[in-house]
Amino acid sequence: MKTIAILYTQTNKKGSARPFSGAHQEYQKYYQLLYNLGEKHRLRFMRAPLRWISNDGRVKKAWFLENGVWHIRNFQKKPDVFWNKLKGTQEELQYLMRLENKVPVINATYLEMSMTNKFFTYLLFSEYFQQTWLVRNSAELKAHLKKIKDRKVVLKPLMGSGGESVLIESPKMLAQYQPKRTMLLQKFIDTSHGIPGVMRGRHDMRIHILNNKIFCAEYRTPPQNSLIANITRGGSLHYLAKNKIPTKATALAKKVTKRFHDILPHFYAIDMAFDPQGKPFLIELNAKPGILFDYPQKMHILTTLIREYF
Repeated sequence: MKTIAILYTQTNKKGSARPFSGAHQEYQKYYQLLYNLGEKHRLRFMRAPLRWISNDGRVKKAWFLENGVWHIRNFQKKPDVFWNKLKGTQEELQYLMRLENKVPVINATYLEMSMTNKFFTYLLFSEYFQQTWLVRNSAELKAHLKKIKDRKVVLKPLMGSGGESVLIESPKMLAQYQPKRTMLLQKFIDTSHGIPGVMRGRHDMRIHILNNKIFCAEYRTPPQNSLIANITRGGSLHYLAKNKIPTKATALAKKVTKRFHDILPHFYAIDMAFDPQGKPFLIELNAKPGILFDYPQKMHILTTLIREYF
């Protein structure tokens, strides 16, 4: 049986909190489904923070899901593959680079680095983003804000996901902000006209890529009185059939996949949104998309992921 060790960032000192007992409880049932399907395909999943991994790549102990209940078990072996679900700090990335010389890591660290740092992603695909500036202090922020004549502008961290610490405000309001870390300033995409041929209204759209192919897609809508559609910020998820993806979005996704064509296996997400003229712009790339596949087709999607990714 092939063993898959899922690496995660521990949020308590001992790493002993039961998985999904905190802010992301909604993922529990999807991982439980993934584990159960994995057993049918001779895959055994486990979860472990980095402190439970030895320098030679052995998993000293891990969380195992047994009959719907989480247990910590000693393992003391190298898994066949590490599945990277870490937050992606600089220290974690450096550790992964050493680790993948001993045990395969998916996604590969190069792909992870290209997507985790949003400015790196912008440099790779700048022609497909709204205009973006690196901001290191309040003076730079104010200087770049003077170049923007739009009613709204976006300020976001260099790293992170889920819409955490993303600000969408008027240039006048943001000029009062005091950045405490390097951030990205970006022109705002007015998504109020919707996705051509799909829906009307504010949105973002996510296309999942599995080994260079469009795997599945969805769009998200923000809660009332919000411009941020991330699920962790209260957004709503809507399944989008592959044959309903706008042609322009498919073309943009293909341009992205060419860049990572040879880094296999891979599973990542392309987030984009459409302006009032129906042109798609990249928002970000996500090297560790969640598996919150709340779709009627979730069994087929998770089975395909198991067969082709691991």
